[in-house]
Amino acid sequence: MDKQTFKKAFTELLESSEVNEKDIERFFSKDYVQYADGKKLNYHEFIKHMHTLKRSLTYLKVSMKSIAQENDIIFTNHLISGETKDKKTFSGEVIAEFRISNNQIYYCNELTHMIEGEDENRDLGSRID
Repeated sequence: MDKQTFKKAFTELLESSEVNEKDIERFFSKDYVQYADGKKLNYHEFIKHMHTLKRSLTYLKVSMKSIAQENDIIFTNHLISGETKDKKTFSGEVIAEFRISNNQIYYCNELTHMIEGEDENRDLGSRID
C-alpha cells in the first residue's frame, strides 16, 4: 500500500457517514492493533469503535498536514474536526505511525492533542459504546 492509497482509504473510512465493514476488511488486517488514548484496540474492537463514532458524530473531517512513508511504515500528522450528535464541535491534531503488511494496515500508534472541544470527547480516538 502506498501513501496515496492509504490516504484515500483512511480519509474515506473516517469521513463516511456509515461503517463499511467490507472496506475495513479490505484495508485492515484481522491482526490489526491500535494504541490510542492509553487504550489498546484489536480488529474487532476497532470495528466497534468505528460504529460508535458513526452513532456519536454528525460528521468527521480529516485533513492531512503531512504524510511520509518509509518501506512499510507510514507516518501522518493530520487534523480532525467534527460535530457530535448533541451539536458540540471539536478539533484535534493526530500524529500516528501505521505499519503495513500485504497491503493492509496491521498496526497504529497515535498521539492525539485536542485543540477545541469538551473534555468528555477526549476519547474519540478509542471510544467504544
